Amino acid sequence: QPCFDKSEYNLRTSRSDKFFLMHECIDMNFQNYVMGARGMDFLTDARDWLGGYPYVFLDTYRIIQFLSNDIEPAMKLLHVDNNAMAGFRWTRASANHLYFTSSPVGHWAVYDLVNVDKMSISTWSQYQTKCGREASPHASCKAFAKASEVVTGDGCYVYAHNFRSLGDEHTLDDAERLTEEELFGMPCINTDVKVLEDMDILGWSGAQNDKLFCASGGGARYQVWKDEGLIIFSTAHDTDPRSNNHAYQLLVAQPSQASRNKSCESLTAR
Repeated sequence: QPCFDKSEYNLRTSRSDKFFLMHECIDMNFQNYVMGARGMDFLTDARDWLGGYPYVFLDTYRIIQFLSNDIEPAMKLLHVDNNAMAGFRWTRASANHLYFTSSPVGHWAVYDLVNVDKMSISTWSQYQTKCGREASPHASCKAFAKASEVVTGDGCYVYAHNFRSLGDEHTLDDAERLTEEELFGMPCINTDVKVLEDMDILGWSGAQNDKLFCASGGGARYQVWKDEGLIIFSTAHDTDPRSNNHAYQLLVAQPSQASRNKSCESLTAR
């Protein structure tokens, strides 16, 4: 908003007079801006004026937490469309008949629920130790090269769904794969998988283009390598999922029985 005309500016003879005229003008416009109702941060608008994107970025997990905990009625996230821009499918949290009663129902009826054993969770550093060396025999290490391309910090944790454990920190010799009998009939990570924290979708699971996956402050996210039954995830506040007060679950899409048996047999054959 103009607060003086060019002639008034030209009448100011000293540089300091011109500076203070500009200062007063900017101050007046800024005060008017603050009292307005645009709704975005000043720096976001400044980027918009300079040709940037006129919106504020929010992490998926922050949106989930806000709509689940900070509004009435509380909302329940049923699905995240992890494309270039996230899409969300919500319902009221009280309408649990649409997603979960004693087992997945409604929108989640096509999934099996798997409780994650915290004893089977390893740190990213432990996974690196096991799989970083050449020709590691551990089947979950087949995803190591692909995972290393997207992991940019040490703040992630690894869950190998098809193993009883990854073994101790220094060797793979005691890593126990589930037997064929144990795998038969259990959900195998071979299709759509959602990672839950306390029965709420953990966060974003699409492409990690911002290079913050596993970095400090990167928030709650996850990636799934379904061929290896491997999940790498981070938590909202960089807490350790093995010792925090949260429980973790998987929603694993139900394949046909024939494809399920075939998938589990291929896993035991590796």
